[in-house]
Amino acid sequence: MSDWLFDLGNSRFKAAPLRDDGQVGAVRVWAHGAERLEQGGAALPDGATARLASVASPALTGQVVDALAARFARVELIRVEAECAGVRIAYADPARFGVDRFLALLAAHALGGPALVVGVGTALTIDLLDASGRHHGGRIAASPTVMRQALQARAAQLPASGGRYSEFADDTADALASGCGGAAVALVERSL
Repeated sequence: MSDWLFDLGNSRFKAAPLRDDGQVGAVRVWAHGAERLEQGGAALPDGATARLASVASPALTGQVVDALAARFARVELIRVEAECAGVRIAYADPARFGVDRFLALLAAHALGGPALVVGVGTALTIDLLDASGRHHGGRIAASPTVMRQALQARAAQLPASGGRYSEFADDTADALASGCGGAAVALVERSL
């Protein structure tokens, strides 16, 4: 397992080996930041090729590329292309389209048929792809977790997590979970 796949998101760094049979092996996950990357550096694997998809800042992406270059013979930074594998991105400037969304569209197109592709991480992303591979654009909103954190940052008495979904909650934690989760679901339903 000398080839590895890396995903540097907005809040986590993920790694998985690419097995000889073409399947992806067990995923490793770290919270990221300069100090965490250095602490977790010893846990990074060695190998022939590292393929990195990053939506993080250019500075953090550069740190990760440097760390991978010290352990791998080759580092490939995955970039968005206007057209790839039958998918055509709607953005006039494909470089402004997130590589995470791009890779999700490629995967959805490989499955066939039209798709509404939804990603939930730091952001909630929604992209429309028709059966021919044409991307019709998308939406980006705060994820339910970020909504909760934003509310808690402005009103410290509100919990940043916890609670269960209910159509009409009878306590604050459940009302927050219901409102933030419901807002995300409503945007997905509206997009559909």
